[in-house]
Amino acid sequence: MIQPRNSNSRQQISILLGFCLWGILLPFLSFAQNDKDEKVLRMKKSILIFNFGQQIQWPPNSLGSEFRIGVLGENPLTEDLKALSAARTIKGRKVRVSSFRTLPISQKVDLLFVDRDYNFDIKQVLDMVTGTYTLVVGENYEFNQSMLNLVRVESNILYELNEKLLRKEGLLVNSVLLENAITSADRWQDLYAKSEQSLEMERQTVLEQKALLKEQDERLERQQQSLRGQTRQIQNQQATLDSQLVQLQLQLDKIEGQKLQIKTQEDRISSFNQEIGKIIAQKERQEQQLQEKIALLAGFEKQILAQRKDIEKQKEEVASRVNLIHSQNEEIMAQGKKIEEQREELGAQVHELHSKEQIVYLLIALIVLTVFMVVILIRGGRNRKLANVALTQKNNAIALQKEQLERANLELGQFAYVASHDLQEPLRTVANFVNVLQEDYGPQFDEQASQYFNLITDSTTRMKALVKDLLDYSRIGRERDFVNVDLNQLIKEIRTDLDSLIRENGAQIQTDDLPVIPGSATDLRLLFQNLLNNAIKFSRPGISPQIRISATPQGESWILAVKDNGIGIEEKFHEKIFIIFQRLHNKNEYQGTGIGLAHCKKIVDLHRGKIWVESIPEQGSTFFVSLPAKNLPNQESYVT
Repeated sequence: MIQPRNSNSRQQISILLGFCLWGILLPFLSFAQNDKDEKVLRMKKSILIFNFGQQIQWPPNSLGSEFRIGVLGENPLTEDLKALSAARTIKGRKVRVSSFRTLPISQKVDLLFVDRDYNFDIKQVLDMVTGTYTLVVGENYEFNQSMLNLVRVESNILYELNEKLLRKEGLLVNSVLLENAITSADRWQDLYAKSEQSLEMERQTVLEQKALLKEQDERLERQQQSLRGQTRQIQNQQATLDSQLVQLQLQLDKIEGQKLQIKTQEDRISSFNQEIGKIIAQKERQEQQLQEKIALLAGFEKQILAQRKDIEKQKEEVASRVNLIHSQNEEIMAQGKKIEEQREELGAQVHELHSKEQIVYLLIALIVLTVFMVVILIRGGRNRKLANVALTQKNNAIALQKEQLERANLELGQFAYVASHDLQEPLRTVANFVNVLQEDYGPQFDEQASQYFNLITDSTTRMKALVKDLLDYSRIGRERDFVNVDLNQLIKEIRTDLDSLIRENGAQIQTDDLPVIPGSATDLRLLFQNLLNNAIKFSRPGISPQIRISATPQGESWILAVKDNGIGIEEKFHEKIFIIFQRLHNKNEYQGTGIGLAHCKKIVDLHRGKIWVESIPEQGSTFFVSLPAKNLPNQESYVT
């Protein structure tokens, strides 16, 4: 008996199922990478929005116990912000994220995000939040239409800010935001155009991928239909072959009784055998085609495995780079500590030099007194010739001491200038590398690494301010010529320079009739500008600064007073505040470097005057400055 063979049919059905499975998995593999890129961009936006909330300064008492963020439209960014709010705070407050589908919104928020793709009118949004101290962050709007505006350029997120709109709502901008923002409309338009081109290219890529998938689906469907037709054909042929084999077997059983029909039966069997050969050859060709398709699927599987290995290697490289960045952070922190130690050493040297200057002034006064006694002796007619010789020697000694003092002060100024200039270069290098690391690897950092980078940025910014103040301190006194300075006009110009700070804090400044005194106009301007700036900055929370500037004659001097109603100073710190780099408050409470009052004391000393303070904590302070009413002898110029 001849048995039919069904193993080939089962193999063909297995191959058909494999093609169907590949057709189902292919779209997921194609779109997985695009979905991952979108998630990374949304996380970048979320981190940037949190940084905006942290670095923008709101008016006092305008924020509640929670920092509230609102998102307009059904934007998937809402979920990313909620996930980030579970691990981060803003201004030391817990963050709550809400979504609003339409305008106006149903509750007050501190930060509102709006995407142009959701068809919201930015002008209507700005009108709605006017007077509510709400920071509006837009995306893909035109230049200067929003307070802060995001634009996507390839895989990066850039921003521009409208300082006028921010000030209108009483919001102040951190200097770091200003330095990194896009400041020109042309650059914004270029970036916006690049963003549109990038989005259009991505859309075109997605359309091409969809078309390719559709074409592959159609090709696969045709192959499946062809396979189904071939399978049916093979089954029909198999059934035909089985029936023919049955008939052949019946005929063979009857051969003995049908010898007369042998010739006819042999011809028929020969034709049957030819047809069977054709059918078997066709079936072998079909099996070979199926084997080729199976090999093609195996090649696809190998490519997928190779891509997975590449992804694992990339993850390992990212982990090694993160470890390298951590080690670099530790080196940067160590360098920062060394800079702090050098700054303290420099402050001690400057303080010691000031002490030496005071000793020199005392020696000069003693020498002048000695000369006065010699003059009295000369008038008495005693030892005139010997007195003249002694006077000449003492004058030479005074000239020598004056020359030594000038040289020492000049070396001090040069040292401070060189030290300040040399310190700026490593600071710029650190800041530049931190910016490069944040731009290139920022999305790969965890929250702790991001906090380390923020700490490094704040430290370098603070160190820049210290170096600049030290450089300004070394330049005080370079203007040697004294002129008559009208203090009324000087205070008027300073109020114009500080107009923005005065209006932001609601300060009121009352000025009495002030005198005209001899001095350096540049240094006197810096003196009173520092005193007024401190009177405004160190005000009590919730109380508008009240400042009065008065003048009282006293002998051949003028006593100038700057009185405020601020936080006051304890008596034990009345001398300490005039020492360079001495701070009484944490840098998070009040900004500054602790060098402003040291500037004031150096300026007053160079004008042969005095400065002191009288204060009651929580009631206010009065800074007194005593300056000569006219030029003292040898005061037409002073030593730098």
